[in-house]
Amino acid sequence: MKNKKLLIVCIVSLLVMAVFPVASLANEDDMQVVYVQVPADWENPSLWAWADNGDNAFDEWPGGQMLEDDNNEGWYYIWLPTWATNIIVNANEGTVQTSDMPIEGNTWVIVTDAETVDLSSKAQTVGEPPEYVEMVVLYAQVPADWEAACIWAWSDDGKNAFDAWPGGEMIADGSNEGWSYIYLPVWATNIIINANEGTVQTSDMPITGDTWAVIVDAETVEISTEALTTGDTPEYVEKITVYAKTPTDWETINLWAWSAPDGTNAFSSWPGGEMKLMDSGWAKVSVPNFINSIIVNGNEGTVQTPDLSVEVGVDMWIAINDDLSCEVTYEDPALMAETVRIHTKVPEDWVGANLWAWSAPDGTNVFSSWPGEPLEDDGNGWLVHDVPNWVNSIIVNANEAAIQTSDISIEVEKDVWVVVQDTENYTLSYEEPSEDVPAEKSAVEEEPLVETKSIPVEEENNLYIWITAAVIAIILIVVIIIVIKKKQTK
Repeated sequence: MKNKKLLIVCIVSLLVMAVFPVASLANEDDMQVVYVQVPADWENPSLWAWADNGDNAFDEWPGGQMLEDDNNEGWYYIWLPTWATNIIVNANEGTVQTSDMPIEGNTWVIVTDAETVDLSSKAQTVGEPPEYVEMVVLYAQVPADWEAACIWAWSDDGKNAFDAWPGGEMIADGSNEGWSYIYLPVWATNIIINANEGTVQTSDMPITGDTWAVIVDAETVEISTEALTTGDTPEYVEKITVYAKTPTDWETINLWAWSAPDGTNAFSSWPGGEMKLMDSGWAKVSVPNFINSIIVNGNEGTVQTPDLSVEVGVDMWIAINDDLSCEVTYEDPALMAETVRIHTKVPEDWVGANLWAWSAPDGTNVFSSWPGEPLEDDGNGWLVHDVPNWVNSIIVNANEAAIQTSDISIEVEKDVWVVVQDTENYTLSYEEPSEDVPAEKSAVEEEPLVETKSIPVEEENNLYIWITAAVIAIILIVVIIIVIKKKQTK
């Protein structure tokens, strides 16, 4: 009996292990953060790191580029594996550097000059360091008529890896013809591969770790965790997005970007990377986060802005005037737009109502992750939330997102009142209703103020037929069982 119990425990343990994914070997517990403060003339600091046995943390000098901590002015940081116990801080493309320094755990380094350095294991910055995010690589091979493949990726709890559909653009791997790749945060466990500006796509697909996907067509995808490409995976380089709004007579838009003064280019040849025009009127392209100089050009490079010096490591928006003068900002103008108010009423059994809002078809989301933001009681019987005035699509959801409406299309730049009857039915108005509106709109209204979605009559009749058939079947089964039992008792 004890052996049987032990066998059951083992089986259950194996089942539990199968259900829950194995934790990634590299997580924040396996990493240490190094903060560095450098002299004013040390630009773009990098870190070279290695273990006592000589293993290097980076492939080549000058090592990993450090990032600015927005919450601690003048401080740069980088995450290292805990086995890296020696570092050199360098800058100006490795032309200035400190001597070798031993470290153990999280470290703060103040560099006065190349010969004068103070190390501390006690925090010299305020707040928590920016989160360490492990990255995984996704490779995809798409059909020949799928152009500019992109990835939409999200976590199981609805956190999106990218701000807007169609997601991150994949990069062609020059060493593996027909294959493109992209790096994703390890928490992004669901993907959709799409192309042709999001007009063709696969269905949702779960992934775990590094993944290779062969797309035969939108319905046929082969997934592998075994490498289907040859050679080393291209090194991960953190990207930023550059947005530009150009004069109307620019037929094509490109970006030339580089790092000054060393001249490292983001693209191999002029006029640079093609910027894709979005419905909002802004064009965009992703570039390595080390760039600090750009030129936006148009019409195959025949018109262009002057050289623009920009901040390192942050997204930027460039508005170009007809005279080629430019206005550069580092905040999304769309998020600084005027707001409208969404008013809603939901059924009594809908608890904890939330609002999800976006712009279709470009897919720009207002909120960073599903199910959006909680709706708040305005004291007058309505649940409300303010959103940017460019929003044209919303979903109301509740009960921890277990129930939700379908997509609701709304007019831009107008306050909205939505009364939700159930997941399939709602009424929509652009003026506050004087009383509860009916679930069905009048058939004689030529320009109805209220828009309603309801179940078609044909579907309703089909539902009644299926229910009736099911009841009859259950009765027949009960009768047969009674007859059999009577025969057995004789």
